[in-house]
Amino acid sequence: MSMNIDLSSILTKIANDSSFVDGSEGKFSKGETLFISGTSAKGDMVTLKDSSGDSYNVSAQELKGYLTDEELQALMSNSATVQVGSTEATSATSEVSEVGEVEATTEVGETAEVGTTSAAIQDEIDKLEAQRQANLDSMETLKDQIEDLKDEIQDSINAAIQEMEEIEEEQKKKAQEVVDEELRKFQNSNGEMTQDEFNANVQSQLAAINPSMGSVISELLNANTKTALMSNLLGQLDSKVAIDSQLCSQIDAKNTELDTAIAQEEAQKAAEEAQQQAAQTQSNSCDPIGFQMEADSDGDGTVGTVQFDFFYDSDDDGKINSMDDFVGAKADKAGQDGWSEIENLDGVGGEADGVITADELSNAGMKVMVTDENGEQYAMSMDEFEAQYGEIAINSQDVEAGEEGFASGVGPNNFGTDADNKLLSSFNLSVGDQDLTGYQTSDTEDWLVENYSDVMDLDSIAAEGVDVSGVGSGSEAVGAVEGAGSAEAQQYVEFSKQYREEVLPKLEAQIDEAYAELGLSQDAITAYKNIAKAEADVEGQKVADDLKAQEEEKAQQLYEEAQAAKEAEEAAAAEEEAAAEEAAEEDADVSEEDTPNFDDLEVGETVDTTESTSELEDLLDEEEA
Repeated sequence: MSMNIDLSSILTKIANDSSFVDGSEGKFSKGETLFISGTSAKGDMVTLKDSSGDSYNVSAQELKGYLTDEELQALMSNSATVQVGSTEATSATSEVSEVGEVEATTEVGETAEVGTTSAAIQDEIDKLEAQRQANLDSMETLKDQIEDLKDEIQDSINAAIQEMEEIEEEQKKKAQEVVDEELRKFQNSNGEMTQDEFNANVQSQLAAINPSMGSVISELLNANTKTALMSNLLGQLDSKVAIDSQLCSQIDAKNTELDTAIAQEEAQKAAEEAQQQAAQTQSNSCDPIGFQMEADSDGDGTVGTVQFDFFYDSDDDGKINSMDDFVGAKADKAGQDGWSEIENLDGVGGEADGVITADELSNAGMKVMVTDENGEQYAMSMDEFEAQYGEIAINSQDVEAGEEGFASGVGPNNFGTDADNKLLSSFNLSVGDQDLTGYQTSDTEDWLVENYSDVMDLDSIAAEGVDVSGVGSGSEAVGAVEGAGSAEAQQYVEFSKQYREEVLPKLEAQIDEAYAELGLSQDAITAYKNIAKAEADVEGQKVADDLKAQEEEKAQQLYEEAQAAKEAEEAAAAEEEAAAEEAAEEDADVSEEDTPNFDDLEVGETVDTTESTSELEDLLDEEEA
């Protein structure tokens, strides 16, 4: 079982302990931000890191003044849960706890358990992101409080100096005697007199000497308390910067796990889809028809393989808006040979002579989708095609692939098994002075979506019930944080450094000068600083407790908002998919209603097929046009 250890104050004390900051080799500077980065295998040494990333080894013996034997043993065995600022972290790995009652996440560098889903890992990332944002909000709150303290301390110092101008030198000497006498009583009381009682006794006697005297002591004590509180809050701010770094590291590690989980899930999905594709019917495939040739499509002098696929562009937008736009798809879905869509063009708008020309292709609303030698895809009209590459002529004879003596073309082909497309037939065509072999292939819808998504209207394709969810998969995980730490936290690092190195020392020097001007002994000044430190510790703990409660509430709120947004997005997608399925079912029902059911006719009963026959004739006329 782990032991809970509050390291916030311990690390601050170590950073300000003269035995650790004596300036000798291997010691850090006073006031550094420290956190534990690891322990030795033997359990006799702890490695501390400062805000600059420098490491220092501290022996277990040196830590005994700050930790009990039980706490030290737990820390050395990496079984301690340490409290850093207002957020828990596990020693050695500095693992940050999650929001509210959520269980601890996987440690930095540790991979997710086998079977962990990408959704579960993403949920952990969402929680870490929410906690990180709440931590950043606390940094801003601390920054505002520290800036306010600066003004309040300066006001107290100025008020003390102004009051001191009304005090005579003789009164200052009496004041020093009073304070020293009360301090002697306090020290000899063996704890029976409290610091508050000591201060009250001094205040009442000083007021009898000069009313302004009590005000001066009160203002200086107030300034002392607030400088001590400023130091405390700067320590909390530094701790939260370290927490931000730890959270960023965890988010990075989780995103790596997420990428692995997504890859595994996609591989599993691909295997399942491969099995489904093996059993797919013809209605889930298309028979694209096209050809390839060697050309320099962009005119840069580099010749490469350029692919041309015939497609119907009914919207004249240069995009594939339906799987039926692929030439051969309509015939394929009707259970016919897709080549018939090309063969039937012979004589459209001209003479049926066994050769299909660019004019006949254009009259049918056909274009070519180009995949150039650079992999770029774009549509060309038949006029644009002939202007760039020369006159096109297609032999309309349908001949089975591999029939001897037919394949006289010289173009390359892309009918490998790795593409999951099946060569159904080939045909002769010429482009300019080149004799080529064209192809008709049977491809799955998934393969076509994957290879033509850049020139598809995916919304229209999805509305047909085609799965387009795999397009663009494998992208970089959302919310990934680069590096161990964030740009947002860096501003607080610079702020803390400025206040610790410049602002705070300057204010403390002014207070010391005011005490010296008042004439108090060094023992009396130390006593008042101890009173101020005790009050500041109480107030600092209150600030830490309040921030912790605010962080937990804020992190939970941010997490719930993220989940609500995600659920709304998923619900909208599901609603859209359901609407598409309903529309497809309605279309199927209408088609079924329009078709006479001859199986239900009685002997001698007739049926009027005029309307359906007329619709078929209209469709045929449209096809010819």
